[in-house]
Amino acid sequence: MEDIDDFSVTVGKDEVHFRIMRLENGLTIFISSAPNFKIGPIAVAVPPSLGRTEPSSSSPFGANDATTFVRIIAERVAVWTNQSCLAVVSLKGLNRLLVMDLLKALKPHLLS
Repeated sequence: MEDIDDFSVTVGKDEVHFRIMRLENGLTIFISSAPNFKIGPIAVAVPPSLGRTEPSSSSPFGANDATTFVRIIAERVAVWTNQSCLAVVSLKGLNRLLVMDLLKALKPHLLS
């Protein structure tokens, strides 16, 4: 399907799998350590609008380090694409460096 983009990248020594689903009213992005995607920490972000200079985001399952990192991913995607973004990330050991690597891998697929 042309509205689904699947790709993998090597981050450190691990392979990370991505699925970008372009929807009529936004994007859904799955990021996983396995080629079979599953539910993990979830965040939703909307792009800046009406006087706001930053995107808004939330996570339906509480706040911890993992959901904070997933919110960062969803917010960056919302800003880059000017669309709402639902991000689902199923990776162990999410940290700042890994999030930066994930965003570097995502950006060319979103802005091409």
